[in-house]
Amino acid sequence: TGYWYVRSFTDSRPLTYSFKAKADWSRKWKNTANRMMLGAEVNGSGNMGQGLYYEDMRTAPTWREYRYDVLPFMNNMALFLEDKFSTSIGRKSTLHLTAGLRADMTLISNSAYGAKVNLSPRLNAKYVFWQGQESLISDLAVHGGWGRSVKQPSFAVLYPAPAYSDKLSFAPGTTADGSTFYAYYTQPVTPIHNPSLKWQSANQSEIGVETTIGGTRISLSAYNNKTFNPYINRTIYTPYSYHLTTQADIEAGCTIPSANRQYIVDKNSGIVTVRDITGKQADQVLGYRQQNNFAAQTEYANGSPIVRRGIDWIVDFAQIRPLRTS
Repeated sequence: TGYWYVRSFTDSRPLTYSFKAKADWSRKWKNTANRMMLGAEVNGSGNMGQGLYYEDMRTAPTWREYRYDVLPFMNNMALFLEDKFSTSIGRKSTLHLTAGLRADMTLISNSAYGAKVNLSPRLNAKYVFWQGQESLISDLAVHGGWGRSVKQPSFAVLYPAPAYSDKLSFAPGTTADGSTFYAYYTQPVTPIHNPSLKWQSANQSEIGVETTIGGTRISLSAYNNKTFNPYINRTIYTPYSYHLTTQADIEAGCTIPSANRQYIVDKNSGIVTVRDITGKQADQVLGYRQQNNFAAQTEYANGSPIVRRGIDWIVDFAQIRPLRTS
């Protein structure tokens, strides 16, 4: 008595699909080469499972069904274009240029945020002064790049799961036949839709130099990344109140014998009325206490820009021949 042996199950059957197609076009004129790529990609994910359920529903009085198989799929569509160009300058130098553009769109049925198209361009350049020369500095090249990427919110933000806070508002004692009744006040706490939420994006730029000196390869690069509209979540507290009726209120305001009582709870006000099933006494409205509380709801918003700067370097020494290692 007083202890429950609870066993629950989670039925999860994730399903993903992906389709990708691309076409290449290449041409070469003397010391100049150009390669263009055009492609499209479609992918999606969902779940065909039942979700969480309980073996014995008596052990889950406030459980609500939330089936995975009725949730919409998250579908992503993308178009991308890339062009690589290279040409020789003089007898030793070579210039490489790469430009690309990608357009992404995410679709979720019945999402309050709808569908948005995001563009992600990038540009890279590399200039090779010389390569494979028999000198102290056998290789020397400089490179630079810039790109923009977009990060969309997660599925939980675009299609939030319903959530509720249940407060016990009425718990009379056990009736003569051994039955026990409970009443709960339910407050929705689903994340708040923010119509001004912007997709997070980042601008990334880098410059660097690569060289080989005496058989030791050295790579040095400096980067500057700036993230715009980073995702943050904040808590919004909304005051609410409900009526709490206890056993003391029953004992103080009800003269109907416990064996003849029928409890009726108003779904809007939470006020409890006791009805005499024999009809000998009139209905009696029980007293209550007003409980004040706050509902905590999450709202996703955008924060201030974030800047990251740094230097990366790699020194790969030549092989130590007696040890055959580097």
